[in-house]
Amino acid sequence: EITIQVRQGDLAEVYRWLLTDACDPASPHFVGAVVGGTAPVQQQVDAGALVLALWLGSGWLWKPLPAEAKALVLRLLLQLGMRENKGHNWRFFSVLMLSFADQEGCTVDARVIRTHLHHLLCWYTGDGYYRDGEHVDYYGAWGFHLYAVLWAHFYGSKNFPAEAEALTDHFKSFVCKYPFMFARDGKQIMWGRSCIYRSAAIAPLAAAGFMDTGSAHLDWGHLRRLCSGNLKALMHDSKVWQHGIPSAGLHGVFEPMLHAYSCTASAFWLGKIFIACHLPAEHPFWSSPENDGHWAVASEAPTPQMAVFEGAGLHLVNRRDGSAELWPGKVRASSLSDSNYMRIAYHSELPWAAGDSDVTSMGLTMRAPAISSEVVHPRLRRFIGMRDGWWMWQTEFGDAYYSRVDVAMRPLATGMVIVLRPRVPSAFTLCLSSYALPGCGPEVGWHGGSMLSSEAGGLLAARICGGWTSLGTHTFGPELHPEGVASGSLVFRHSQEACTFSGYLVAELHYSRTPIAVSPAIDRIQEGRLASAQKLSIVSNDGETWDIDFGGCEGAFSD
Repeated sequence: EITIQVRQGDLAEVYRWLLTDACDPASPHFVGAVVGGTAPVQQQVDAGALVLALWLGSGWLWKPLPAEAKALVLRLLLQLGMRENKGHNWRFFSVLMLSFADQEGCTVDARVIRTHLHHLLCWYTGDGYYRDGEHVDYYGAWGFHLYAVLWAHFYGSKNFPAEAEALTDHFKSFVCKYPFMFARDGKQIMWGRSCIYRSAAIAPLAAAGFMDTGSAHLDWGHLRRLCSGNLKALMHDSKVWQHGIPSAGLHGVFEPMLHAYSCTASAFWLGKIFIACHLPAEHPFWSSPENDGHWAVASEAPTPQMAVFEGAGLHLVNRRDGSAELWPGKVRASSLSDSNYMRIAYHSELPWAAGDSDVTSMGLTMRAPAISSEVVHPRLRRFIGMRDGWWMWQTEFGDAYYSRVDVAMRPLATGMVIVLRPRVPSAFTLCLSSYALPGCGPEVGWHGGSMLSSEAGGLLAARICGGWTSLGTHTFGPELHPEGVASGSLVFRHSQEACTFSGYLVAELHYSRTPIAVSPAIDRIQEGRLASAQKLSIVSNDGETWDIDFGGCEGAFSD
């Protein structure tokens, strides 16, 4: 245990002492002691983050260090930078460490840096996003773009101009659409792994300030509004703080959201948002008046405002109630492809509740004795694409020959229409749940369907428009919700015996956390003579016809 007495003006000196002590092999607090082997280690992550601190805080953290202390730091960076690394975003940690060491006069093989950079660029999906290994998630933002922009600014543009230009061009495509990922007030969506990092998700919007070129078109006042709103939501949420430090969750402690690598220190990734404080006061990020950006239109528009990262399979929906929603289309089978990835959609105001019995909030589950004696969950998602206004994909439960379900989703002003085409030859019961609404009251009728309302004015409303057997409700206990409150959802169910159904399952869903008026969108559906083997037509109450055609989907998939 270290006891430090800090006097006014001495904090920088304390940090320099701690840095030197941590990098000294003779110290009991040495962080570079790696026992055996050459496999990647956590210290590489920490040292990569350290380099950002050395660049951003160079004037008070690095430059005042005596030569012998600098030598200790550089020795550790070289040791960890040349160690074997993982093949995804971790390559950036090696790039950062070796780049800083080279900048400070150490002998570094440029081929190693270049190789890491080229392999990082290989993860680009096109259209502004990166896949991180098996996953599309926030790591494309905080694990690729954030590091890329800072690296290019402090080192890369001068020393590796071609690679820096490619990374910066990708970032320019990204930053134009990424604001749609966040609610009007900056709140983020609980999606993907490592949500415990919180504000790190929005930090790339602040990192845009370090772009050396191509940033004149950005709406800096809106970027700051989103960043400040995101941070404000955390600072004012008492559940976030436990014993004075950020808790292990998004709101309060929420174990179902965590992963094996999550720890107390993980929560401090939220500090990446404070890179904004290293931009000069005259930078337009600070000098431009805050504004609502595209939300000035979205808040008044009769239809949702949308953005798509097609290469990554991400569809972003912003609605008049100020909410942001994400529809993932590509999810590869993986040990981490669970609640954080496999739900139908993710919402800024209606975070997912953990699974309970055979119901997954805003998700699908299936009971099929031929596949398993247990409840079966989706194991992957194949992307078909956007067709005639429908976001289309396919999932499967267990064995592919027994369990394929094709899915089409269409955004509404207050929700969505979702159409399922089950292709399951065995007997099964399929379950589709809405979002989980905190603090909801009893079920009431709504235009032949059902509605749940909360005291705060939020609501869920749903109707069966074709195929489904029943519509009911489900209650989740407070321990299953990230806000620690009881919640409820509306649940569609369909059961069939083996080979007795070849139609479509059509549902209409409406949802909001704030008081809104909702009305039915669908008048009727029209199936063709070939049922699910032919297109489906949906006639809206406005007289529009929405055709759904899964034709040729088996030749169109990407994941």
